[in-house]
Amino acid sequence: MPYLLVKHGVKDFDKWYEVFNAQLGANEDYGLKVEWVMRDVNDPNMVVFMFEIESIAKAQEFMNLPGQEKVGEEAGVTGEPLVMFLDTIK
Repeated sequence: MPYLLVKHGVKDFDKWYEVFNAQLGANEDYGLKVEWVMRDVNDPNMVVFMFEIESIAKAQEFMNLPGQEKVGEEAGVTGEPLVMFLDTIK
């Protein structure tokens, strides 16, 4: 089963989390299911989250949808996100 891991900073966690939750329906339409959302204990505005995904192609399609950059701006994403596609070994 493939996964999508994302890590990035945010200006304000609560605002980011509100926008993140508002996107969950759109995520599911592209086969992305939230597995977990975490924040750094030393920097609560650094978030890491993982989706179980149906396919890498569908996840990339979702990430490249027109307007996604605007959603990130609205959520207060800072810096360039670390994005990794992962597969389980065992």
